[in-house]
Amino acid sequence: MLSSIRANLRLGHPFADKHKTPSYESMLDKECQNGGHESIEVKAGSKRRFTARRNAIILSCLFYLSALVLLILVEMGNTQKNETLGNIFLFRLDLTNVLARSVPSGVTSHDSIARSTGLRGFYQAGLWNFCEGYKDTGFSSCSKPSISFWFDPTEVLPQDIVKGANLGASGLGLNDTLLNIFRILYRTMFGLFLSGAALTALLLVSSPVVLYSRWGSVMVMVMSLITTLVVIAAASLSTAISYLFQMIVKTETDVGAQASVGTWMLGFEWSAAALTLLACMLHVCVGWSGRSRRKT
Repeated sequence: MLSSIRANLRLGHPFADKHKTPSYESMLDKECQNGGHESIEVKAGSKRRFTARRNAIILSCLFYLSALVLLILVEMGNTQKNETLGNIFLFRLDLTNVLARSVPSGVTSHDSIARSTGLRGFYQAGLWNFCEGYKDTGFSSCSKPSISFWFDPTEVLPQDIVKGANLGASGLGLNDTLLNIFRILYRTMFGLFLSGAALTALLLVSSPVVLYSRWGSVMVMVMSLITTLVVIAAASLSTAISYLFQMIVKTETDVGAQASVGTWMLGFEWSAAALTLLACMLHVCVGWSGRSRRKT
């Protein structure tokens, strides 16, 4: 009996196969198969994360492109005598109903003396220059754009007429201290807008680096945060300057001058600031979502 069982084991009888102990090679094959399934799942998850990161970067680039267009419109505002760019201004000084303190005989206090004295009906300021004209006929001329420009009433308004109509800086409520503050804020605002536009353009072309470099992702995220702060600071200064000028001129009721704020320019500025903020939030989310597809 024992001899027959031994013979069956040597000959590979089916009874022997059923109770045969699994070899090391077979166990290794099964582990490799299980590991292969896990590897496929990991790759699928990594691909999904990469797709989400890629879509976020594409969206941030669209935000930066839109913000750059708006910032360019802000930069170009008030540089040409046309309805499109002419409506993009920082603030406007309206002298249509300017009244002289000493009104000549035969002229009532309600008469407009702007045309008769040579003053323009309005003067409006942009980032680079100012334009002048009349409400009924539109723009008459614009000054040459200059990097060092800031709206100084003592230089913009004709001085011989300013003295007669009391339209100097003091007549508009702007003393020397306010003029110095106004000049510093104006030039700081100009520099911030230029820097914001340049940084936005740089982020537009460098954002795809986030998908392939971990350190690149960190650098772009930091630069995105700086850009957002710069654009918000520029828009805040622009808003403060516009409403400060309007408030000061409004308090001088004896002169008859009026000031208004350029709503189009302010709208473009704050829209650009909001877009850069959204793009920055996307970069932060991408930076914290996980590693890049490729390590540096």
